[in-house]
Amino acid sequence: MTTNSQPYHFQHSRLILAIGIWAVLIGGLRLLAVRLDLTMGEALMEVVHVCMLPGFGPLIFLGLFALAPFAMIPAALLGIVAGAAYGPIIGILLTLVGCNLAACIGYALGRWSHQPQPAAGRLVRLRSWLCSNSFRAVLVARLTFLPYDAVSFLAGSLRIKFGRFLAANTFGVLPGVVLVVLGIGWLF
Repeated sequence: MTTNSQPYHFQHSRLILAIGIWAVLIGGLRLLAVRLDLTMGEALMEVVHVCMLPGFGPLIFLGLFALAPFAMIPAALLGIVAGAAYGPIIGILLTLVGCNLAACIGYALGRWSHQPQPAAGRLVRLRSWLCSNSFRAVLVARLTFLPYDAVSFLAGSLRIKFGRFLAANTFGVLPGVVLVVLGIGWLF
């Protein structure tokens, strides 16, 4: 297997994993709906109620956030669930922790799977700029809503310092987290 084919296989495996997770989630939700004689919307509200369970509810929620990058579950959807299940303050905190958890997983995958390749010309300058301005680069990427998992993966593959990555990620996602969680939290 050549180095050039690894990204294709990685993407292919990730797509299969995402489809599998979605199938399990939707199948489980459908099974819950059939067993309890509920509509899909009512079954989804049951999931929100499970996330509200004392003790384990927040852990279940954070577990869903950890799976989000693999299942391609939008973080905004999980932020809405957090707003509905926990209210504004706890919802914001849990969503922020969940976003950072998902970002750390993407970062770790980028660090683990990428073998640095020699670069030339503009690519060398871009890599150098991204590494020397890593906090600013990640912050701007988050504030401009660039693809979340791709930014995390790139940061890990470029070996950006983890502390800078995590700080920039936290500050960069905070405005969006507040808007999403409060947007739904005010409804309940």
